[in-house]
Amino acid sequence: MSDRELVLTRNIATGQIRGTPRSVLIEKRGVPLDLVIEKVAATLASRGGNPYRGHAQGLLVEARTA
Repeated sequence: MSDRELVLTRNIATGQIRGTPRSVLIEKRGVPLDLVIEKVAATLASRGGNPYRGHAQGLLVEARTA
């Protein structure tokens, strides 16, 4: 993996929290998003380092009408 493919854990965590509807649910509970992002980033870093190195897998599904 080249250096340009490495991603900082904070960037991954930010996408996981702010880039999804999760952020609305978290904010409704009164939890600051920056706190959640820091905790997610710390957990990712403990598992895969920072910049993060880990296995990723995706599944693409396409639906068509009959």
